[in-house]
Amino acid sequence: MRPGVVPGLSFAALALAGCAVGPDYRAPAASQVDAPPGWHAPLPRDTQAAKNNRWWDLFGDPVLTSLIADADKSSPTVALAEGRMREARALLDATRSSYFPVLTGTAGATRSNGTGAVSNTAESGAVQNQLSAGLSLLWDLDLFGRTRRGVEGGNARLESIAADALDARVSLAANVALAYAQRRQCEALLEQDRVDLDSRMATHRLTADKVNAGFAAPADALRTEASVAEGRATLQGVQGQCAQLLNQLVALTGTPARSVEARLGIRHASIPLPPRASIEEIPAQVLSQRPDIASAERALAAASADIGVAVASRYPSIQLLGAIGRDRLSLGGATMRVETWSFGPSLSVPLFDAGFGAAQVEAARARYDQALALYRQRVRIAVQDVEDSLVRTDVALERERSAALADARYQSYFQAKESQYKLGAASLLDLEDARRLTVGSRLLLASAQLERAQAWISLYRAAGGAWQRPEGEPNAMIATTPVMPQDRP
Repeated sequence: MRPGVVPGLSFAALALAGCAVGPDYRAPAASQVDAPPGWHAPLPRDTQAAKNNRWWDLFGDPVLTSLIADADKSSPTVALAEGRMREARALLDATRSSYFPVLTGTAGATRSNGTGAVSNTAESGAVQNQLSAGLSLLWDLDLFGRTRRGVEGGNARLESIAADALDARVSLAANVALAYAQRRQCEALLEQDRVDLDSRMATHRLTADKVNAGFAAPADALRTEASVAEGRATLQGVQGQCAQLLNQLVALTGTPARSVEARLGIRHASIPLPPRASIEEIPAQVLSQRPDIASAERALAAASADIGVAVASRYPSIQLLGAIGRDRLSLGGATMRVETWSFGPSLSVPLFDAGFGAAQVEAARARYDQALALYRQRVRIAVQDVEDSLVRTDVALERERSAALADARYQSYFQAKESQYKLGAASLLDLEDARRLTVGSRLLLASAQLERAQAWISLYRAAGGAWQRPEGEPNAMIATTPVMPQDRP
């Protein structure tokens, strides 16, 4: 065995046996981040919940499914998140490389005019040739866990960014679904406004005939003509809204407008609604499923690891240094060869840094406190999101029922008044009043249906895409282990 190998192995064993300084991270308990034990709002009824990440399949709308798929493939936001993941993975690999020794090879060749001599036979001023080659070794032993804490933090950051990428996909799917529902409602309003305009025009023609026959005053014709113009203006406004929603879907999906328009024609004016059933439970664990909460928790873990990196930087460091070299010198026909090698440890002990190391540790602790505050803030926002979505969904269901009943009754009322007007048993004022009530009820029903769809989309978004509690898992908001960030040698 060559000299120097045994000490190297001894130092390697010492590094492996060393401990990682800094805090050992544990996820915050629910009480530390203000997470409640359950939901205050009642669970919505008469609608079924999807317990998978493809919640949009619950609506049974293939057009919506295809638009979300297109958006996921072409979204710059998703591509940006995936690029950040690749960067984080590469940085983690770079940190892991510190576990291993660095081996560097060198080689060189020089030719010069020399004035000296290598041997008695060499002449002054002869051309000198020199060839050299060598290998050098540098191995920084991770005696106090600086690299291990760095890898720990790199893993946590990668997981945090992966959660951000998932959050981008959840938000994108929700945005597409919301724009799609609004477009479908706009189509439904457009159809209703066209029917309403046709009815106004028919009333105007009938009124004009009555005026010409002397059975109605000329002012009645002016009123019905104004009603037609009002209906046409309303129709034109809705057409503009539908065009803008089409542009929004084009921007979200990255699909040409003609392609989106063609697909929209498959289920024209059909607002996507979930089937009626009931929700048995939404476990409190749904908060830990939210990508933004998971991202904040992993960022907190990375901040904890950074404290360990800063603490380890204040401890002594040991490096193993080694080198092997060979030189060949030729001068005036004479040749000299030199072979060298060296191997041994190098110890570096920080003695005085004017408080730089302590300031780095304090800064790392401050970043940890900031990450914990951000985590708590996101949990609070998430709790409010779920609570608001539960309330909104429950209210939307009841509102839709009431709006449907009102629309049916006003439709019947208008038809009766229209028949009476044609027979001369009702005035134009009565007919227009009935029309106004009917148009309002149609708008209310379309708005209630849109609200129901939006409420459920928002609920899935608030739940991080879906909710599902694995068998055997406790019904806890988040981890129950307290955070105790304390240094240990």
